[in-house]
Amino acid sequence: MRNKLLFILTVLTVFCAVSVQAQVTYKFSDFDYPEEAVTWGAHSKVSYFIPVKASKLLKSNVLQLDFKASDVLDISKSFVTVSVSDMPVATKAPSVEDHTLRFTIPFTAEDIKSGFLKVDVLSNFNIDESICDSYNEGVFWIKRLPSSYINLDYDTSLAPPTVTISSFISKADKILLPQNASYELISYAAYIKFYFEREFAQQLEVLNIPETFTAAYNNSILLATSDKLPASVQLSSASKTTSKSNGWLELYPLTINDTDSISQAQALIVTGSDKVGFKKAAETLLSKDIISSAYSKSLAVSSGMDMSYPILKNDRQVSLRKLGVADEITEGIGKLTKDITLPRSIFGSKLLELELELNFTYRPLKNEENAYVNIYMDDVLKYSHQLDNSGQFDEAITFDHLELKKNNLLRVEFYYIPSGGLCVENPVSFYAQINLDRSKFKAISYKDDENLSFFYFPENFQSATPAIYLDIPLNATHIIALSKLVNLLNPNFNKHRYLYPQILPLDSLKANTGKYSPIIISSKATSLTAFSSDNAYFQLDDTNYKFKKEDYENYFNISYTDKIGVNQLFKKDDLTGMFLFVPDGNAVILELLVDQIDGQTFNNTGDLILASTDDSYFFNLRDTANAISNQEIQNGFDLFWQEFRVFIIFGLFIIMTVLLIYIFQKSQESKNNIVDEN
Repeated sequence: MRNKLLFILTVLTVFCAVSVQAQVTYKFSDFDYPEEAVTWGAHSKVSYFIPVKASKLLKSNVLQLDFKASDVLDISKSFVTVSVSDMPVATKAPSVEDHTLRFTIPFTAEDIKSGFLKVDVLSNFNIDESICDSYNEGVFWIKRLPSSYINLDYDTSLAPPTVTISSFISKADKILLPQNASYELISYAAYIKFYFEREFAQQLEVLNIPETFTAAYNNSILLATSDKLPASVQLSSASKTTSKSNGWLELYPLTINDTDSISQAQALIVTGSDKVGFKKAAETLLSKDIISSAYSKSLAVSSGMDMSYPILKNDRQVSLRKLGVADEITEGIGKLTKDITLPRSIFGSKLLELELELNFTYRPLKNEENAYVNIYMDDVLKYSHQLDNSGQFDEAITFDHLELKKNNLLRVEFYYIPSGGLCVENPVSFYAQINLDRSKFKAISYKDDENLSFFYFPENFQSATPAIYLDIPLNATHIIALSKLVNLLNPNFNKHRYLYPQILPLDSLKANTGKYSPIIISSKATSLTAFSSDNAYFQLDDTNYKFKKEDYENYFNISYTDKIGVNQLFKKDDLTGMFLFVPDGNAVILELLVDQIDGQTFNNTGDLILASTDDSYFFNLRDTANAISNQEIQNGFDLFWQEFRVFIIFGLFIIMTVLLIYIFQKSQESKNNIVDEN
């Protein structure tokens, strides 16, 4: 009997242990990495950053990496090393049979830094010694296979409440709002959802505050002014002693009742006695430094932060250091590259001409050594220069007729040929280092305007601060799309001061005319025409969709039997605007209209998006391929004048001189004829 009882207790213990943990397997595609990826080069390094919630992590976590390497490698001299959190954990050679490699690496919560598991894969490959490696770059490659995965062992039990706000943040996974939330609550819910995803890689689900709390609402952020808090939430006495104008944050224990067992959960209450106080409290969650150092269970906020955002200036310049470029020495022989990402948002979409002041120091060249620096913009060679024995380079490189993408790749390539050629034994290495403070990008000239295209979003909204105007039956389901829109308005991932557009009711639009670049989201087809009726390409009249295409005399008028949403760009005076028609305020249609904005390219873009609840599509109504704008004509004339103005002026001077001489001679002849006649 005693043994039987021990057996039953053991089974129950194991069952309980299994029930509170969950093995979750993720592919690399779940973290926005390609399903498989190829890395080229004899000596290469690729890094992966996997978002992991360390606070919920148990011990049975595994990273499996499967690779296939080039078949022509000398496997006795070729190796791959994997490091986790900057510590090497394994080094292997490709298998003899098929040149594959498999790494199975356990890890724990201690390996998670700043919310990420950092994984580096370093390869060092060689081929037959009789073949010169430098002339066979294409034979060196390693491919990560789709069978690679990461297995996370998460604790799903109802953990004890955390002690401080700072320790709670990494556990937060939901935002709770009252029914019929105000515009202020909706706005800050969208801001906070965006911020947590950008800064902490945490997805926050948005729900309404329930009538009764269950375990499903553990680790929620509850946003509400004090008069909208549930009756069951009774804040601490300290909250009643703070000034009424202050914001208040408090870790609050939620008493829950699930399956007749009472246990503890928690929520972070973000509140204030009025809208002003609430904003102060909510803005605390938009500062990583403040909430990460909030080592208390509650805090009062007497002053929030500046939510304004500076408008770009046309003469702006930015150093490579401010772009986040790493300070490092480039060393080796042959082709040596350094890649620099230039976001279009730095200078805006109207940029026409850009200058790069490039300054670097390199090892002075000896006789019979040759070295070159090549500059590429998005894989197009823009500049090439042969280096000398001075050891210093300081030149300005101009990029004109620009059509920048959302993120552009500047590549600085050093090509060094040692004395005796690339295949000489024991060559002397070349090395160089870019001065990140003296090297800078500078805007030279801008276009007056750009095509009204989603390809240029959000930079074509930088002439004035954007504001979002709502005229839909608003609820928590719309916050996903609003958060995505805030994300699209903040394309620069190296910045930590973000643009938070005001979210306002539509009836405030006319009072703010000319103040903001309007983004109108409405369930009424007439909302745009009431504000701007000069859109020449598309009109929405109740259920009648009127299309006008620039290169067609007649185009389509259509009435759809199903509900079709629309996203179109328009001009109002000097401002660019966006109008989203969302039938019945359908949250799915709104999300698709926003999603389709992203990912458009210069050669595949549009100025109109249509969406149903299942799919979306964009296309152009303007004839951008054949149209030549006045600005382009003016730019062409400016370039021609700048290049040939001396010759033109000199030519006009010669013509005027000859003409004056001719007129003078004719005058003299006429005078002589008159004298002769007399």
